[in-house]
Amino acid sequence: MKKYLLISYIALTGLFFQSPSILAQNKIEIGLLGMPSFSTINTGGNTKFYKYIHPFNYGLRVNYRMRKLYFSTGILHLTQGTKFRTEITTTDNPEGGIGSFDIFLRAKGIIFPINCDYIILKTDGILLYAGLGLYNGYIYSQQQVTVLGFSDIEIVNKYYCGFNMDIGLKVKLREHFSLDFRPNFVYQLRKNLPTDKYVWTNRLMSFSLDIGFYYSFKEKGN
Repeated sequence: MKKYLLISYIALTGLFFQSPSILAQNKIEIGLLGMPSFSTINTGGNTKFYKYIHPFNYGLRVNYRMRKLYFSTGILHLTQGTKFRTEITTTDNPEGGIGSFDIFLRAKGIIFPINCDYIILKTDGILLYAGLGLYNGYIYSQQQVTVLGFSDIEIVNKYYCGFNMDIGLKVKLREHFSLDFRPNFVYQLRKNLPTDKYVWTNRLMSFSLDIGFYYSFKEKGN
């Protein structure tokens, strides 16, 4: 997986450093993203008690449009996780039944996305596209949070790998400025945990609306 990731980054870097004559016919954009999200853990249907949390993610993205293809990369701060309710237990009531409280699980990481989208529709002011990508990075924090406080946990690998599917709508505001709306689904990829120790494998997933404000550097040929 890491080998294919390295090859993908090298290929994408090559696109950004093509000859000036080729770059003049395409468009490079840089923008800031805000990503309101819904995130939970996919348990493969083994439990129904895990609910969505609502992190707000953000980042910086660079887009490169070449004919009908739309390549992008950047850096994102990504929070994924879930919540579930558990029974309050005491020494006198070890089986619970006297109340419950929420437990939040959150994994936070620095992620480097690679996307390749196909332009479905293009007019003077609107661009519609859809595609796939890889999310790779490092999980720097994993915590369990309750009303009593928080504690460090380890439910996912520190090296994060996931894939995403998106569909986007870009609206031109002025000559060099545009606003981008991208409904996006991100699903973590990881090896299965041993079934003799774990009933299911934790896989983080989230749905988000990525909202980006972009400045474009190239206009020729578009």
